[in-house]
Amino acid sequence: QVIYLSYSNITDGLSLTLAQGANSHFSVDKSFIEGSCGSAAKNVALTITYHPTAEETNVQDVLTITDGTTTCQVVLTGSATRVNRHIIWDHADETNIYTVQTETLSAEARTDLNELAGTVAFSLAGSSTAAGSVSAENVLSFTSAGVADVVAYTKDDPRYNVAPNVVKTFNVAITPTQIQVAPTVNAITSGDLANINEVVLNGGKAVNTINGAEVEGTFAVTSGDVINAGTNTLQLTFTPSNTDMYSGCTGTTTIVVNKAVSNIFTNAPGNGKWNEPKNWSNGVPTGDEP
Repeated sequence: QVIYLSYSNITDGLSLTLAQGANSHFSVDKSFIEGSCGSAAKNVALTITYHPTAEETNVQDVLTITDGTTTCQVVLTGSATRVNRHIIWDHADETNIYTVQTETLSAEARTDLNELAGTVAFSLAGSSTAAGSVSAENVLSFTSAGVADVVAYTKDDPRYNVAPNVVKTFNVAITPTQIQVAPTVNAITSGDLANINEVVLNGGKAVNTINGAEVEGTFAVTSGDVINAGTNTLQLTFTPSNTDMYSGCTGTTTIVVNKAVSNIFTNAPGNGKWNEPKNWSNGVPTGDEP
């Protein structure tokens, strides 16, 4: 990376000019050198040593002038300065995303000469209403819905000035669910339950509609209090355990209600005693019990 050097004692036309490209070089105004280096100034080549940080002051670099046979060196004393840089983040300014989705973030820091200039990192701004985090691998994930303002910033580097932050907005929606496998209900006999909410549900599976992963939660019956004999449709609700990440959903299941068998006692004429119960089915006695 290029470190620009500013020398306070360079005057009288000596100029250092950076040439763009992978092999950067400098040029020197020969007229300034001729007085001290004579014929060496006919073919000028410049060698300058870059210092590792821009924190150093009073650094010394050696200007070497040579014509192939004669060499002259001029010591330049000065201080290094940090290079300006900016962030390039090729991403939409606003993005819609669900809580279960993730996004890998990528941006570059570059100088005005389009050279790479250090590392870009990411974080959630304090203004965000959605909860989430950015991993060390720059993967953005969420734990609740809301609006997330994601900040791209440059990590400190002694060679460069801090670049202005870049902010992108993510609108995070709660992830919807659906019942993939409805819970089952064992057959019952009419009159066994006082209320439909006493029905026992077995199994069942709900998934999120974004990636199909199973969602933990509970099922409940929400239909009325009366069950007729035969096959009945029950209305269900699914409530996820994590309501910050997922929304609930509804569905149906069926229950078979068998007719009840009625047992009654009959009074035999004249004896004043109750006989053993008879079985009744559809209003017709089927005979005495033994």
